[in-house]
Amino acid sequence: PSPCNQDDGPNPDPDYPDGDPNGGGSSDGDIPEDLAELPEDPLVALARTVHVLVQSSSCTGDSALKTKVHEANTFDGSDPKKLCKFLIQCELNFQDCPCTFCSDRAKVTFTQSYLKGMALAWFEPDLLNPDGYDHPLWMDDYHEFLHELTTNFGPHDAIADTIQQLKNLTMKDGSQITKYDEITHIRKPSTLAQLCELAQTIDACYWEHKVEISCTTKSATNKSQSSNSDNKSKSSPSTSTPKSDT
Repeated sequence: PSPCNQDDGPNPDPDYPDGDPNGGGSSDGDIPEDLAELPEDPLVALARTVHVLVQSSSCTGDSALKTKVHEANTFDGSDPKKLCKFLIQCELNFQDCPCTFCSDRAKVTFTQSYLKGMALAWFEPDLLNPDGYDHPLWMDDYHEFLHELTTNFGPHDAIADTIQQLKNLTMKDGSQITKYDEITHIRKPSTLAQLCELAQTIDACYWEHKVEISCTTKSATNKSQSSNSDNKSKSSPSTSTPKSDT
C-alpha cells in the first residue's frame, strides 16, 4: 500500500461511500430525511404573507372606507306599504359593509334592531326564549326571516293591489286630454323600457317648448312696453311756455 493510505484505515466500500452500510455516515447530517422539511422558498413565503395582509386589510379597512349610508327608518308593521322601502334601506347598509354583514345572522340581528311595535313583538317570544329549544330557522337564515316578516306584515298581494290601483284610475267629467296625446301619433313601443324612454323624451320636448314660449312671450311683452313708453313720450305736450306778442 502507498504511504498516504497507511493511516486511513480500510478503504470504503464502493457501494457505501459513507463507510456505513446502514447509512449512518457523518456526511449526510445536513440532508433532511423528509423532503417536506426543506426550507420554504423565500419568494413563495413573501407572496403568501402579502396575500394574507391584503385580505386582512380589505376586511379591517371596510369601516374606514365605507360610504355614508343613511340609517334605516324603523318599521312597526302598521303600514305594509312601507316594508319594501324599509328592506331596501337595510340592503344598502349590507352592501356598504359586506365584511360586517357576511353572515345571515348578522343581517337578521341588524334588521330586527330597527323593528318596533307589532313587528318587533311578533319575534319577541323566540328572542327571549331562555332555554333555546325549538330554535326557529329565521334566526340563522335571512331569507327565512324575510319570508316571516313579509308574510305577517307585508302586502297580502302586491301585484293584485297594483292592478286594482290602475283599474281605479279615473278622469273627472270636466277633464279631457288635449295637450298630452303626443304618444298617440307615434308607434306604440313593444316593451315597458321603450315606453318609459319615449315618455321621458316627449316630456323633455314639452318642457323645452314651454320655455321657448315663455321666452318669446316675455320678449314680446318687453317690446310692447317699450313701444308704449316711446309713444307716450312723443304725444306728451311740451312744457316750454310760448312767447307772448307785444
